Formats: sequence, structure tokens, C-alpha cells
Amino acid sequence: MHETGWRTSNPSSAMEILIPLRSDFFSHLPFLELTYHQTTIRVLGGLLSAYHFSDDDPIFLERAQDLADRLLPAFDTPSGLPKSMVNLKMRTGVNEAGYASLVSTAEASTLQLELRYLSFLTDNDEYWHKAEKVKFMRFDLLSTFDVSV
Repeated sequence: MHETGWRTSNPSSAMEILIPLRSDFFSHLPFLELTYHQTTIRVLGGLLSAYHFSDDDPIFLERAQDLADRLLPAFDTPSGLPKSMVNLKMRTGVNEAGYASLVSTAEASTLQLELRYLSFLTDNDEYWHKAEKVKFMRFDLLSTFDVSV
């Protein structure tokens, strides 16, 4: 038994975890602002991993796609880099308090895997293009600096 009291071999416990996923889970969240980066790597990445390891149970892919669709408006910026925060219920990108218009290029760059894999699974190129724009924006930024040794 894990510290949480949940046993992986107990099917009824696994179903208790899946029940919230079967509703419109992300629509019932409070007006909560989350970091885009952490939500992508932990929640979206977790749903995509669960989909893979569940022998393609569609509920995980459906929720991953719902979450990604809620995350995409954060990319609606002049540069194409996502805002650092996102409100999943309102489907909006939000500037982090005190750091308006700033985004960590490291955080923006680490969402490549999740968005590209989701694009592959769903055959939706929008996820791929958002990830690609971040990649090319990063290369454009690096080319403006003299990094010669």
C-alpha cells in the first residue's frame, strides 16, 4: 500500500480516480491561475503517459486534448511564446503578477514533447505548430547574442 492508502492492484480504487476524469473535469475548476509550464509537464504529460500505459484508454486522451485546448490561448501573444500563467476555466493566458510580459525561455521550450506527442495522437497540427513557433522563436533570440568563445 502506498502512503496515500491507494493500492495499484485494487481496481475499485483505480476507478475512483477515473470518475472525476469522466466528467467535464477542467470546467469545474475554480478561477485558479496555474503556471503554464508546470501544468503542461505534470498534468498534460501525466495524462498522455496514462493514455500510453493504459493501452490507449480514450478517456486519458480526451482529457489531455481538453486540457491542451485550455492551455493554447496562453500562446496568443505577439511573440508566440506562451504567457507564464493560465486560467483553465476561463481558457486564458495570464501574466504572472509582477512579471508582466516576461516568460522563461527554458519553461516555454520544455513543452515540445507533450504538444508534439498530442499532435501525433490526435492528428491535430495546431499543437505541433504552437510548439514549433516556440522553438524557432528561441533560435531567433539566441541568434541575437554573440555566444562565441
